[in-house]
Amino acid sequence: MRTLRSTYRSIGIAGLMAAFLTVSGCSETPLQSDQSSAPDSSGDVRLLTRTVAGKATVVDINALDADAWLTTSKFIEAETGGILWVGNWNVGYSIFYVPPGALRESTTITMSISAYGPCAVRMEPSGLEFNRKTRLWLSYWGAEVDSRKEEAKLKLFYFNPATEGWELVSGSTADFSTLRVKANLRHFSLYAVGTNP
Repeated sequence: MRTLRSTYRSIGIAGLMAAFLTVSGCSETPLQSDQSSAPDSSGDVRLLTRTVAGKATVVDINALDADAWLTTSKFIEAETGGILWVGNWNVGYSIFYVPPGALRESTTITMSISAYGPCAVRMEPSGLEFNRKTRLWLSYWGAEVDSRKEEAKLKLFYFNPATEGWELVSGSTADFSTLRVKANLRHFSLYAVGTNP
């Protein structure tokens, strides 16, 4: 197994600008409700986990205590959009981009990533939906995968409380150069990196 840590060292201003330039094309496409997520076909989702600072790997996201989450909040203007990022040197940095016009009204957005256990993010306010595509880059820095082939299978899943199961966010892919899974989001939920064999 290899631990995914050494691909990048800092995000800095250049990293945020690169992220912004990468997603700037997202702002022009209205989001189609049937294109951003699809049901998990096998029902067998394995979440990717990491151990940080001596904490035991925990698979159950609900078992994580309050200090297991790194959190940031930002007021995002509907007309101008914005970028949120949260993380540290142990778990990498996750980024969320809101293009202009994606929000129906200006909103305070909260983004919390897990500091150990599942590579997960909580986006709030829960259930918020968008007029246009938004983009999430969820870090899986510090997780262990068997090979590049296994890393290529990493996808983003969201927890559906109605079915009490994980559902695939279609179009999500692993970005090996930044150790993040990237995906367009249509609504806020609890998201995690995993595989669906």
